Order: sequence, then C-alpha cells, then structure tokens
Amino acid sequence: MLPSDERARDELSAKNIDKDGMWHVEGGKVDLRHVELHLPDGRGDEKVMAVVLSTEGYIKRCPQCQEIPHDHDSLAVIMENWFYIVAKCCDTMLLYKKEEMKVKKWI
Repeated sequence: MLPSDERARDELSAKNIDKDGMWHVEGGKVDLRHVELHLPDGRGDEKVMAVVLSTEGYIKRCPQCQEIPHDHDSLAVIMENWFYIVAKCCDTMLLYKKEEMKVKKWI
C-alpha cells in the first residue's frame, strides 16, 4: 500500500477499484476510506467517509446499463455531500448528490 502522505495521481475508475474497496494505482494500492477525491465539473474535493462493498438491497439494476449487479459488481463510495455508485458491470462511476434528510421529532 502507498504511504498515507503520498498522493495517488491515477484516474479513479470502476475497473481499478477491487471488491475490497482498494484503489489500484501505479506503484500500489490505496484504501479509498483514507482519501480525498477531486470531483468532476467544479464540484470541489471531498473526503471519503465510507465504502459500502455491495449495493445489494439499494439498487436492483445498474442505472447506466440496466444489468442486475452480482456479488461485488457494484460498490458505493460515500462522501459528505456526494456518493459514487461504482458499476463494474459497465466500468462506470455514477456521481449522485446526497439528499437532505428531513428529521421530525416524534414525542
């Protein structure tokens, strides 16, 4: 694994993330839980908060190619305001804005 102070410069893609949430870069691999990602289209940088190793129960079909995910075909990379669905079936990273949850007090 790369030292924590070393910056990975390889492009993040579905094909270079393994089933354990490790990002394979030239020279080693990086635990996605310990990185800050630069988001596309001027959305800034966000620190990864969690990696969900399966989207089973969350999505029934890949939003991109409509394939049914099997085993470790899809992951979720959760950040503070955004999340990626990593669709290995079509080698796609789908970026979504997290919705604000409205919490009501029940007393």
